[in-house]
Amino acid sequence: GIVSHVKGSSTAMERSNGISDGLGEYAQQVRSIVYCNSSYEKAYELTVDMMENYPEIDLLVATNEYGAIGAARAITDLGLAGKVW
Repeated sequence: GIVSHVKGSSTAMERSNGISDGLGEYAQQVRSIVYCNSSYEKAYELTVDMMENYPEIDLLVATNEYGAIGAARAITDLGLAGKVW
């Protein structure tokens, strides 16, 4: 899963493309991309929803500080620390 910052922004697109390029053939396994609008709380909520909808996700990538902190907090609160990287 990807927790990105602002949908449609050039930096969000460039970072998502870079993640996909880095994943190579595994890029097709990305189940969800969400946009937190650079909000810790929104990133948290979206990550909780993502994990409820796609419990098979075992790797999250955040494209900015807000996404990373919100997603990390959600993963911890969901008891998935050490299971989702």
